[in-house]
Amino acid sequence: MADLQQKDPDLGPILGWKLSQAERPAIEHLLSTSEASKMLWSQWDQLELHDGVLYRRKIVPSGRDDVLQLLVPACLRSAYLEQAHTGITGGHLRVQRTMGQVRRRAFWFGWRR
Repeated sequence: MADLQQKDPDLGPILGWKLSQAERPAIEHLLSTSEASKMLWSQWDQLELHDGVLYRRKIVPSGRDDVLQLLVPACLRSAYLEQAHTGITGGHLRVQRTMGQVRRRAFWFGWRR
């Protein structure tokens, strides 16, 4: 997963910076990055590395425990949605339940589309 994230044009720059430095890079470093990379950069404090894989900590306002969401590379998103819909925890769910499965476990900008 870390290798696929590194190769992803949106996730790669963010993962590289997270691996090499603790502080958010200066905004000047974002000039040649995608809109998604810029949006992730703005959420720097919510991003975490676990075994070299990049996650986003979703703050849950209801007081329940925060959730770690895998940042899914573009090449795996269709398969991820398919798995959430038909996998063992999916059970060929309706749209709303499938969206709930994805929301709890993964993140990418525009995932609801």
